[in-house]
Amino acid sequence: EEAPPLRGEKHAGAGKAAALGSAVHAVFERITRWDDENKPEWALHPATEAERIVAECMEIPSIRELFTPPETARIMKEQRIEAIDGNNWISGIIDRLILDDGAAVIVDFKTDHADTPEQLRERHANQLNAYARIVSRITGIPLERITRTIVSTCLKEPSPFNNPLFPDNSVFPLFPAPYSHSGSSPEWGRHCSGQQAGIETTCCIDRERKNAK
Repeated sequence: EEAPPLRGEKHAGAGKAAALGSAVHAVFERITRWDDENKPEWALHPATEAERIVAECMEIPSIRELFTPPETARIMKEQRIEAIDGNNWISGIIDRLILDDGAAVIVDFKTDHADTPEQLRERHANQLNAYARIVSRITGIPLERITRTIVSTCLKEPSPFNNPLFPDNSVFPLFPAPYSHSGSSPEWGRHCSGQQAGIETTCCIDRERKNAK
């Protein structure tokens, strides 16, 4: 019988998994729109385990579809958000957010092990649901037009959430910050309008990174 791992070995394994997860997220972040006819060099000749994992994912049509939105779509990567939900402070990063034609797609990359899509959805439902409510409050997009999807590098498939969400007026976004006036800022890109606390506000969402491919 194999001896159980020592505590230090467990911590080392967890640290390695976390480092790989961060590296995978960084590779996904390089992708703005995917062109299967003009793949980047790292996808053709992966130099790291993270690049190999992402390249394999991009061979899956249902995953690739999330990286080929309409040209009119606005794409944000690693979008930081903060909000107060009742008595709770929510702080997170949306891995990939796509806004187009009055709808939104929230994509979250997961590298943790799972046996089924249902297992992943159950594990991360609270996180994705909170993100959807915050995005809805910031942009004014109805919850029924916000899609939540997990891309699992373990299962090599997207896992969309199909359960309906209902508005929650206790969610108050802090970042991207709502403003009571309109105007531009060098730190921010496009403005979008929405209703917040019963008054018309505008909020801004980070401009997409120029160095992404």
